Amino acid sequence: MKIEPRSVAGDLIVIDDIRITGTHVVYEMDRSGSSNVDALKRDLGAGEGPQKKSGGKTEEKRLRIRRLVIEDSSVEVRAAQLGAKPKVLALRKVEITDIGGPGGVTPEQAAKEVAAAIATEAGREIATAGAEQLLRRELERALRR
Repeated sequence: MKIEPRSVAGDLIVIDDIRITGTHVVYEMDRSGSSNVDALKRDLGAGEGPQKKSGGKTEEKRLRIRRLVIEDSSVEVRAAQLGAKPKVLALRKVEITDIGGPGGVTPEQAAKEVAAAIATEAGREIATAGAEQLLRRELERALRR
């Protein structure tokens, strides 16, 4: 992680680069179709607001992350309605640039954006794996005829 040292003392902390490797996401879906990742995204938006200074102004650090990369990661899919064993899928590299822009965002907003990007990529991989599995079954049925 690279941070602009002078920014730490101010209200806007500028982080040039964050690299996260080897993460393992567990994506669980219950019988109703709700997932733990959806719940996480919802909960990230339900945090407490910024702290107030005695003068009535809000006191909150803001973040600007110029580049965040998540790579060499995987998602373990557990779907109750499928009843199958969990399946581990590789996640493609997730790269987000300019989180917060020039004015920055709260840490909660940054976390929500990162969680949404991971959830989107996990959803893509899960959808792709599901489509491949469906095609494989249909091909097997066609070959048996």
